[in-house]
Amino acid sequence: MSIQERKERHKESVRAAIINTARNIAINEGWQAVSMRKIAEVIEYSAPVIYDYFENKDKLLFEISLEGFRALVQKLEQSLDFSLLPKDLLFQFSIVYWDFAFENQVLYEVMFSLKGITCSKSKIIPMEVEKLNSVMQSILEKLLFPKECSKEILHELEMNLICLLHGYISMSIVGKLHAEQQEIKKSFLLSVERFIKSIQ
Repeated sequence: MSIQERKERHKESVRAAIINTARNIAINEGWQAVSMRKIAEVIEYSAPVIYDYFENKDKLLFEISLEGFRALVQKLEQSLDFSLLPKDLLFQFSIVYWDFAFENQVLYEVMFSLKGITCSKSKIIPMEVEKLNSVMQSILEKLLFPKECSKEILHELEMNLICLLHGYISMSIVGKLHAEQQEIKKSFLLSVERFIKSIQ
């Protein structure tokens, strides 16, 4: 291995350590407790080294949010059975999305800036978010076929779906839905069924 390759590998190793440490702090103490100084202490580097990799905490959280979207898309691609009827596929999509959010709640919080997390987003929609939108769009197109559907209507339905998914999940995470988790999920799935029926 060349010196340059070793340097690149070391750089990637430190970058991964910074991201993993930030996530671990968030799991144990919440995202508000994450700071560049605390990360530096945990991985035993000086704070300036951390800033060599991420300009500030906001940039770090943004990168972690992109990792979250990549993980969600990967989970969907691995879990979805595209041989299902479109209505069943969309229902399966909703379950996988829900389960991902609560199995990876810390990631989901930073992906959507929940619980007071400040993470400014790029004005350009990142590729990771575009991939998630593409999965939703392909399922909706299958469900609507062979009906004529304009791009505007398809976009509106995508917005309806993401608001349904994210609305239930985010309200549950921040504790605004005063019910047991299983009851909330049951209501969520009923709402998904109604959404599917409304566009068939």
